[in-house]
Amino acid sequence: MTFMDEAFQRQDATTPGEADTSAFAANQWSARSIATSSSRAENGFPPRPSPHTPGLCQSRLHRSKRSSDAERALVMTLPNKQVAKLLIDNYFDKIHWCFLIFFQDEFKERFENLFNSISRDDGIKGASIGFVSLVLGVCLTSLPYLSDEKRSELVRLGVDSASLQEQILSILRLKLLDYVSSGSIEAVQTCILLGCFHLYHGEPELAWPICGCGLRIAQALNLHRTAADQRSGVPDFDDPVTRAIETKRRCWWSIYETETICSMLYGFPLSIVDEDCDVELPDPYPLRSKDPSWKSNEWKAAGKATLLSFKRAMAELTIIVKSALSRLYGTQRRLREKDQMDNASGSDLQLLISTIAELDGRLKTWRDHLPMELLLGGAISKSQTESLVGGIPESLRSSFPSQTKRLQLFGVQSLSLKLAFENARILVHRPLLSYKTMAIAGHSRNAQPLRSAVQACRDAALQIAQVGSTSEFNEVAGTYAVSFVALHLFTAGVALSVLTSLEPLSRESFESKMGLRQLVSMHSQLKAKSIVAEQGFEILKRLMTLVMSKETERMLQFEGPADKHHGRSSDSTQRTSDSIEVATQSNSATGAGESLPSTDFQGTTSQDDLMSDSRPDIPEDSAQMARSDLGFCEDPLVTQALLDFEQAMSYDPNGVLGGGLAEFGDPFVESCFGAHDQGWIWNPRN
Repeated sequence: MTFMDEAFQRQDATTPGEADTSAFAANQWSARSIATSSSRAENGFPPRPSPHTPGLCQSRLHRSKRSSDAERALVMTLPNKQVAKLLIDNYFDKIHWCFLIFFQDEFKERFENLFNSISRDDGIKGASIGFVSLVLGVCLTSLPYLSDEKRSELVRLGVDSASLQEQILSILRLKLLDYVSSGSIEAVQTCILLGCFHLYHGEPELAWPICGCGLRIAQALNLHRTAADQRSGVPDFDDPVTRAIETKRRCWWSIYETETICSMLYGFPLSIVDEDCDVELPDPYPLRSKDPSWKSNEWKAAGKATLLSFKRAMAELTIIVKSALSRLYGTQRRLREKDQMDNASGSDLQLLISTIAELDGRLKTWRDHLPMELLLGGAISKSQTESLVGGIPESLRSSFPSQTKRLQLFGVQSLSLKLAFENARILVHRPLLSYKTMAIAGHSRNAQPLRSAVQACRDAALQIAQVGSTSEFNEVAGTYAVSFVALHLFTAGVALSVLTSLEPLSRESFESKMGLRQLVSMHSQLKAKSIVAEQGFEILKRLMTLVMSKETERMLQFEGPADKHHGRSSDSTQRTSDSIEVATQSNSATGAGESLPSTDFQGTTSQDDLMSDSRPDIPEDSAQMARSDLGFCEDPLVTQALLDFEQAMSYDPNGVLGGGLAEFGDPFVESCFGAHDQGWIWNPRN
């Protein structure tokens, strides 16, 4: 290393010999090494060891042999060309829209070259280990989403899809370090596909570290930075240089999205610092200079969505979600709570309320700017469907041959965005649910922020429950989005379970129970297609049982004469002082405020209800309402409810403990991943 050689030169000592493997050796920095060697010569320092130095040569030979062994193992796992082509075509037909991490025509061209070189026995050269792993990742991702017809075709070709999936998954896990160490864009893409495979197939504890590998490579490749010589303006996809830049941009935002989803759904720590990133968002209206039929300017002027608009919208929403995770649940929140213990006036809670109001406003603005095609229930006329081809490059259009398929794809995308948006609202408003208001007598408006938070969480979860009666939900079972949908349905189910248990006998509780039942039913419909839905179905049934037991217990509680005489209530037992009165949880949750949209869980849901803005929001003046006359205390009802549900959530999904409840001393719980589940935001310690 340069700095090490210089240090030993100044101390008149001999530089230690080269290790077998340099901890800092990376192919992408070779150009920088050449420039550094030239600079060293100009400053009078001896040159670095030549690449032909025995120690360095031995190191490179060792790495080359190891890489060749890994390449050979990966190539031997590749299915034959006919099977691989079937799987790749299925990937671009059903899955590619969710990732868009490479261009279809370029990928297929490289695929043909790869198999041609294999057939000629030319061997695999250079960094091709990354592309071989990527082809395997595409095949792995495609296998669970084959139609019955294509599965039958695989059988005719003598291939068992389950065995092939296990073989590919095993080799990608086994050779992870080998293709990751190539430091290539293909390694990043493989990590994205492999990480998402685990995320959407019930193994988030593997998804997060695998995506973390891809993140580190992406950062080493500077995918999160805009190159100094990068041309600004609308990208032209007919320019090879621009296409390469666009590929890097899409890879970055895909891994950004996956990392944030892991944190949002499972509570994993954030790994990306936004202030360190300046890469632009994907442009939904790119140019095609060689295609005269391309009318991106007209589509943009008319505000029409393209098939690239989904990735842009999801990236924008992910940025807001990540901001909420950092500001409400990260180190900033911990510092705020520490200060709050020394400051009973609630001044720190003023910051919390204003932060939630700001994030809520950003979410609403995001939704208001969605194209009509990406709003669940947004009507798309037949004349409009022609414009929807705009987001599909010429080479992709064969994958979307019919208007019906394009409409179905927009329906699935709008459903995915709807669920992600509503869960983001729950995430944003959740922190206020752990507090009760302590207001100086005469200031009844002070409880409004807490009432709004309860209403917002309940409404968001009920909105998610209502999508079960839409046509878009009926179409999602056979798509790649099925597990994504199931994850968000489960999160809403946990929210309704907690909110229902706080006031088991209220009108809102009845609506929440009906919503919870609908969510369990939706999981039942999806569980045959997704292991995530199957796991969620079992846990939600446990939570529903707990909810009903709490309701029964409350039904059998009666006030005695002594309780009435002393004015005691089971809902409010907090102490009062001279000028402080404590608002009961019942009042803070069911006080005056906007009513929820009517919900008919037995019939169909009006599209107008799904698109309406009648949901309760944090009042615009909530920050001003949180003055010095507003104090907070921990709500014991909420704390007890969360502890009860934490016990019910201690579920052993893999059967390690016999499928029962996990005790805190069990090895499963002692794992670093035992504390990360989809109920993490309701954990009292969070």
